[in-house]
Amino acid sequence: MNVVEPILFQARHDPPAPAMCAPGTALGVISYARLARFIHSAGHRAVRLGIAPKTVVAIQVEDHIFHTTLALGLMHIGAATVSVGPAFPPNLRADVIITDTPEAFGGGRNAKVVAVDLSWMSGKGVPVDERHIYSGSGDDTCRIALTSGSTGEAKAVAFTHNNQLARLARYNHVFGKTFPECSRFFSDYGLGSSGGFRHILYVLSRGGTMFFPGASPMETLQTFELYKVQGLIASPGGLSGFLKFYSENTDFRSGFEIILSAGSPLPHALSEQVRARLCSNLIFYYGTIPRPRLFHRRRLTRWLTLAAQLVISRLTLRFGSSTTRGLFLSLARKDRCG
Repeated sequence: MNVVEPILFQARHDPPAPAMCAPGTALGVISYARLARFIHSAGHRAVRLGIAPKTVVAIQVEDHIFHTTLALGLMHIGAATVSVGPAFPPNLRADVIITDTPEAFGGGRNAKVVAVDLSWMSGKGVPVDERHIYSGSGDDTCRIALTSGSTGEAKAVAFTHNNQLARLARYNHVFGKTFPECSRFFSDYGLGSSGGFRHILYVLSRGGTMFFPGASPMETLQTFELYKVQGLIASPGGLSGFLKFYSENTDFRSGFEIILSAGSPLPHALSEQVRARLCSNLIFYYGTIPRPRLFHRRRLTRWLTLAAQLVISRLTLRFGSSTTRGLFLSLARKDRCG
């Protein structure tokens, strides 16, 4: 199955519903009908450029909505996309680089550099010819995520259509009952990370609305009030920024029903402050696996310890931080003892 098809289904089901919003930016708010039109337009452009299934395309575009739409359009025709910043990872191999700053990729690369602007989104929204749409077994790569490198050298991790869809299905259970009940999420998490882009796929495939940073913090916070944004997805650094802003602007009241934090360990002090000021339903997860390995006892214990972090963050709400912190420390001691 094609990982983009559930999003296009939502566009047919409820065309006027808001799909993505970045207040004060060039695209502002786009509906599902407009998102589908953008996906098809990007697909047509890619086909004319000769981008074929299994082509690895790196996307370096600052605008979150434009960036996301390009990735969806390319994945729909079978390309594998990876989101990069201005500092292109030295070990990443891409066939094509699509960028809004082509001068940053002037030389020294074998990849074809393609300049993009919002004209890529123009068009009547005619779907790409079926022969160009990916309809394989689902075992082909559609997305490549970049690890942060915090535990060693940064690596690229590939995900297939089937793999992404299976992970999206687990989102209905792994983050508790509140997460799937929410449809309006704000993300301050990097598009290049595995979770950052997958959260977008999850929200859009269910007909929800994804919000991104606006032109200013004030416009972003006003959007939270206007649209009643229910969930926040951010790194610990992003959470710290939100906590500071809400603390300095007491007229704004947090209405989040759930907060997800990922990307790096969440300090206990920050966790307590976020629960007290922003939302008590805080879930954090951290840990990546660079490649499949056979488990032995010590490695399995470490995996269970990481899984316990997610569980314990939820238990803290019910039994108190001291009890759950003691449980985690006990698990960590067992890990060290092997």
